[in-house]
Amino acid sequence: MKNTVLRYGLISGAIMALYLIIMVVFIGQDCMQNPTYGMLMGYAGMLVAFSFILVGVKRHRDRVGEGKIKFGRALGIGLLIMLVGCFIYALAWFIYVYGFDPEWMDRYVQNEIDRIASSGESPEVIAQKQEEMRSMGEYMENPALLFLVTMTEPMPPGIICSLLAALLWKRKG
Repeated sequence: MKNTVLRYGLISGAIMALYLIIMVVFIGQDCMQNPTYGMLMGYAGMLVAFSFILVGVKRHRDRVGEGKIKFGRALGIGLLIMLVGCFIYALAWFIYVYGFDPEWMDRYVQNEIDRIASSGESPEVIAQKQEEMRSMGEYMENPALLFLVTMTEPMPPGIICSLLAALLWKRKG
């Protein structure tokens, strides 16, 4: 099981890391100006990367389980693959932010503050949301917190792919 988890977790993590670098370097400003676009693009890449959860669980079932795997075991393998992929993704983001673009978070927070200011909401709501963004920016200056928060970003599609793999490939023995 360890080989399956590492192999497919590293593959999914490498895909997410590569996709992240492509997004930040080539499409970064577009994603900051339109957060919905950035989120959709990011989660699309994560779903592609996490398709390897399906491959990994099936290969484990067929090769190690001799064609059989219980739902819980399949789900566990899928979730472990996801965790390895999430770790690689967070590590890539951490290296990018701290090694190549330490002002990224400041630009992101300022962009969000500007976007909130032009939202047309009441001045009280704008002030409250802007303060929340400033607090988040300060909070994310802690490297450990940035790493942990970043690691949780790809988890929703990873959990969905793990559940899907467990449902698709379970076979009682």
